[in-house]
Amino acid sequence: MRISAFILIWLTLLFNGCDNTDHTHSTAVCANCRIACVGDSITEGYGLHDPATQSYPAQLAKTLHSAIVGNFGKAGATLLRSGDRPYAQTARFEASKTFAPTVVVIALGTNDAKDRNWMHHDTFIQDYLNLIATYRRLPSKPTLYIALPPPVFRSTQGISDRRIRDEIHPLIRQVAVQSGVGLIDLYTPLQGQGDLFPDGIHPNPKGAGIIAETVYRAINGS
Repeated sequence: MRISAFILIWLTLLFNGCDNTDHTHSTAVCANCRIACVGDSITEGYGLHDPATQSYPAQLAKTLHSAIVGNFGKAGATLLRSGDRPYAQTARFEASKTFAPTVVVIALGTNDAKDRNWMHHDTFIQDYLNLIATYRRLPSKPTLYIALPPPVFRSTQGISDRRIRDEIHPLIRQVAVQSGVGLIDLYTPLQGQGDLFPDGIHPNPKGAGIIAETVYRAINGS
């Protein structure tokens, strides 16, 4: 009788343990998260036939299923507050906060490479830290990620692959270290794939899909 009771207890603990493990695994993919995708025209989906379904946030939402993904990209936006179109002064920025995100993915920096904006690059790190601090003060206490901009395959207005890779990336890496946020590399997965960027800067649906997959892996820890 005692042996049977022991076996019953052991089996109960075993199966409960298995159930808990499976449940943890299923929720690792940011189930029920509210993900705010913050960025410029690449996030917004500029150049795509249907940004509502083809932009990287839209494709990310399809992958995550139970998560709510908000696209808060703004064409032309800069991280720099002294830039010509500071993201922190846009309605999209305010909307991203009222969205009450539990995860924020910030993908800014490409427009900062323009000559007229990069002249203010001395404040880039502090401006980024300030933006991060703003999101950290939200009641929803979101987990934050910042991204290295994708490659540039056609230079324009000072936006060049060299400046993105050699000047902007190091500053973003430094911000990630100083702030302790997650860093997502959107450059390496798209390097050498100029055919996915019709105008040299903005990805086509397949390129946006690669960005979505990269972000998915980052927030899922895989």
